[in-house]
Amino acid sequence: MPLPELFQGPRIERLNYRIFPNPDDALTALNAGEIDLVDFPITSDEPPAEGVTIDPCRDFGYYFVAFNNRLAPTDSKQFRQAFAFLLDDVKKTVSKKVPSDRVEVMDSIMVQYYGRLVNRYLPKYETEGPDDAVAKALTTLGSELDGMADGSVTCLITTNDAISRAIMVALRERVERAPQLARVIKFVETTRNDVANNVYSGDEGEWHIFCGWQYVQDNLSRWNPGMSKLRLSLDWTADFVSTNSRTRNYPGFNNPEFDRAAQQFLTTLHPRDLRGAVITEEHLEPWWNNAEFWAKGGDVPQNADALLLLWKLQWMIADEAPVVPMFAGTVSFARRSDVVGIWNGDPHESFTYPGASQPIESTYPGGTMSHWTFQRIRRTDPEVNEINLGVTNRLRHINPLGVGNYWDALVWSRMYESMLGLNPFLLMKGVAEDAVNLADSFHSEFFGSGTVRYALHFTVKPGVLWHDGQDFTAEDVAFTYLSMLGARGRKLAERHASTASFASALVNEQEIPAWVDMARWLEHIELPDSKHISLYFTHSSRYLHEWFGDMPIVPMHVWRHLGPDFTQPSYRGTQGLYAISDAERGAGDEEFAGWNGLVGTGPFRWTPSSDPLNSGGSLVRFSQYHNRLEPLEG
Repeated sequence: MPLPELFQGPRIERLNYRIFPNPDDALTALNAGEIDLVDFPITSDEPPAEGVTIDPCRDFGYYFVAFNNRLAPTDSKQFRQAFAFLLDDVKKTVSKKVPSDRVEVMDSIMVQYYGRLVNRYLPKYETEGPDDAVAKALTTLGSELDGMADGSVTCLITTNDAISRAIMVALRERVERAPQLARVIKFVETTRNDVANNVYSGDEGEWHIFCGWQYVQDNLSRWNPGMSKLRLSLDWTADFVSTNSRTRNYPGFNNPEFDRAAQQFLTTLHPRDLRGAVITEEHLEPWWNNAEFWAKGGDVPQNADALLLLWKLQWMIADEAPVVPMFAGTVSFARRSDVVGIWNGDPHESFTYPGASQPIESTYPGGTMSHWTFQRIRRTDPEVNEINLGVTNRLRHINPLGVGNYWDALVWSRMYESMLGLNPFLLMKGVAEDAVNLADSFHSEFFGSGTVRYALHFTVKPGVLWHDGQDFTAEDVAFTYLSMLGARGRKLAERHASTASFASALVNEQEIPAWVDMARWLEHIELPDSKHISLYFTHSSRYLHEWFGDMPIVPMHVWRHLGPDFTQPSYRGTQGLYAISDAERGAGDEEFAGWNGLVGTGPFRWTPSSDPLNSGGSLVRFSQYHNRLEPLEG
């Protein structure tokens, strides 16, 4: 089912991004013709200027209230359950104040995946008005408040996000109804950026409760509801496993029973078992709505269906309420009318189901941000080869191996690629299947006994070049996978001669929090030659395709000089990939970029900028991009 234009590379020569801390400022710049589109939903209700189009689309994410499980008293299940009563009433109240075309009330932890509203089967959280919610919260807390100091619980209120703010202001109103609660709970108003910096600061974060917006990270998964449930259910499960890195939105959660069930879920699946299950769903009854079964602590058999295991895990999370989803809804994006090829605003350019006339439904963040869309986006005037993008948050570091945010990924994901992606042709047919990217092919292997139980074999795509002209090889892939383990990666490299040869290049000493969870079952790596790589694991899991297929691959010839901490790469005293360069290693020419920290294989290459983290910069189309065919006429 050929669709070559999908793979031909970007139709624009340059992508310029400019940072606007306030989304409404980005809209003002758009109305003035300074930028061509914005990356974040607009909040202004003002009519757009002439030449600007507003595109409504489904919000691919949800608002939620999260608890810091690392700090007392939110480390207490009793405390979290008390707040679940307050938030039940908050949800009902706020939903009446926000336009119905923008908000949909959510009760399920996994709102995107199953929508069966699991919390409705937890009647202990049901409330009948604010006074009832407060009374039930106080009853649940009992004497726990007595020994707490004044203002010892910190709730963060985001000042520049209307829905998040409304949720936390409503929560504050309920807290203030009870002097016992108001004495110990303080509300701190701050910007969305400051909230993110505080919440993502790991163990040092001095916060207890906040309301945020959870972005569902895989853009392409929205092409097919079944795929959303597969990939995102796996991500969701791993986020709550206590042995994983503690840089998630669900900080510090620790439940041994959940860990055991999650291990069963992640390691007992044949690669295709869950794929079929998530698309059909019908066989899950009678457990689906059987509240009595779950309320009595019902367990699942050892050979349980994957969805049943997942349902059990969701029930466990809902019972402890570390996350309380609130709302998801419709959002609006803005673009210049002469920008085409974006999914959310151009049905004629959107992909359609085979034999159908309707485009696949778009969801946040609007196709504008997808890798595949940037292969297609363009201006109606073929002479205009630039797109000016408004980014509505400052960047952290532009590092594919760092713990960043959505906006960092917006930039680096144009430059770096992974081994696998999702097959868009099969997704349009409703089949969730991997597609090759930097891999030319791949296959799995199972082992019935011994330490190694599973293997994933890749063939590296021939003819791929890094932005500085160096050849892409299997060593780059192995180097990337081993580097995320930090110093432990060198020990794994020494287990086989083909990787031991470059063990000295593994200069990263720190585990990479954003990716290390993926590698815990990696036993060793083998490189038969420069175009083949085999990964061997102590467990089998469908998740391994997602982990090792999705990780951005970095060039060994550059990154071997950027240690000892790849989350904060440095070179000759210069820190930050965007600032690293070395003219002595290659100045570049018209075809290739010079030697610098941001060297990838993607459709765009880095153009140095004086202040990219705060003001913005530019990306230029990579003329030797490996997926590029001849451009279409016109």
